[in-house]
Amino acid sequence: MQVTKEQFIRDFKDTLHEEQQIKIVDATPRELFIALAKTLRKYYTPLWLERRRDLEKEQKKIAYYFSIEFLPGRMLETNLLNLGLLESVKEAFADLDLDFDTIKETEHDMALGNGGLGRLAAAFMDSLATTGYAGFGNGLRYRYGLFKQRIVDGYQVELPDPWFDSTGSVWETRKDHDSVYVKLYGDVYLQADDAGNLTPVYQGARVLRAVPYDVAQLGFENDTVNNLRLWDVEIPEEDELRYPTIADRRRIEDITAVLYPDDSNAQGRELRLVQEYFMTSAGLQTIIRSYLKMNLPLEDIYQKVAVHINDTHPAVAPAEFMRLLVDEYGLSWDKAWQATVKTMSYTNHTILSEALEKWDAGLFKYVLPRVYQIVLEIDRRYVADLAVKGVAPDVIEATRIVKDNQIHMAHLAIIGGHSVNGVAKLHTELLKEDTLHAFYQLFPEKFNNKTNGIVQRRWTQIADEALSDELDKWIGKEWRTDIHHLRKLNAFPCCKMKCNKKDMLV
Repeated sequence: MQVTKEQFIRDFKDTLHEEQQIKIVDATPRELFIALAKTLRKYYTPLWLERRRDLEKEQKKIAYYFSIEFLPGRMLETNLLNLGLLESVKEAFADLDLDFDTIKETEHDMALGNGGLGRLAAAFMDSLATTGYAGFGNGLRYRYGLFKQRIVDGYQVELPDPWFDSTGSVWETRKDHDSVYVKLYGDVYLQADDAGNLTPVYQGARVLRAVPYDVAQLGFENDTVNNLRLWDVEIPEEDELRYPTIADRRRIEDITAVLYPDDSNAQGRELRLVQEYFMTSAGLQTIIRSYLKMNLPLEDIYQKVAVHINDTHPAVAPAEFMRLLVDEYGLSWDKAWQATVKTMSYTNHTILSEALEKWDAGLFKYVLPRVYQIVLEIDRRYVADLAVKGVAPDVIEATRIVKDNQIHMAHLAIIGGHSVNGVAKLHTELLKEDTLHAFYQLFPEKFNNKTNGIVQRRWTQIADEALSDELDKWIGKEWRTDIHHLRKLNAFPCCKMKCNKKDMLV
């Protein structure tokens, strides 16, 4: 993006005056941060809108990455770097006698994840935008992170981590027009219509409003802007009388209060299941809505849409997709199932079979009665199909979705999708040889590997600018967008260091 230092200074002062109605000399570091972030938003919003128009016009296929966690960290420096403005803004702040480091430290870390799973998801968002792919994220807008740690008198103290204030996050945009409704609980029975088709009838269901907040995901110096959609929960206006007390309302608000609620008790496990379904259902509903605007056959949705399940938290996606296609849009089971399998893919993150997510069948039926019916039907057809093919009964029993009064979510993700991958070569091989061996025997074509890496832009270009500049001198700047260019360093001797070839950097 071409913005001169002088133009930025004018824009920054205008934004500070418009938003805070103060001059630089009177502003707090936090107010200066907000003005800086909103100045950047003015720069990239036209690119964001253009990206959406281009995707709609060209009807490009979009990959949707469903994850219970996203851990992008502080976004100010990343956005400045990707816009190509980091150095010029630092110079501008120096001219204004402002301490850039002090101002950037006032940004709250986006506490949407807890560790590797969330960082991986955020790294994919950065990489997809930088490589130009249409890859959008789908998750939950937690009000609190897992916890904030303080050391008091030598002991760890855990405190709530409210990562955004009453006005929300400066990087997000609320999209009321894309709100959807999610059904939970109640009873469901099937009723035949005049044509003999069975349709579900809900009784006593609880309906919640899912409101999306979009966060721009900027590619590195390529003007590409993708989207991270985070869902928050609200009580529909027409249902407010069902929640007359503060305690009633708080139980609903808790759905998006904190990542990983305590699941050591029944109430916590129920909340965790509600969280996972709420996020997944809301995302899939908007995906189908968006696809139908192209006026293409719904059974061909996989040609324009890919849904990726990051670990088992969103693994209810195949069953919910079937519910939407069959119940809401009238596709036949066979057409809906074919579309579902071709749309869904799954990343496994654990080699421990006991760590794969499972839900008590009674709890699952209580919270998601219609989805439970669909899971039973998927399982029934799966078992019947393998039996006809002569698969051994013990293999069928080991891989089915519903067994031992539990719903096996990894099994649902594998059976309901076309691709299963591990996150490193060794991990994938262990999945094939041990944890998911029975599935690998049945569906070897589904298994593949995706070795995860880091985002060199964040971990080198921001964290160690001096090293980045030195790398540029020796091998050029291509490594900033393609990390494989670091292999060029192997062409150089180890200088004065006493090392051999195996000690080289790459």
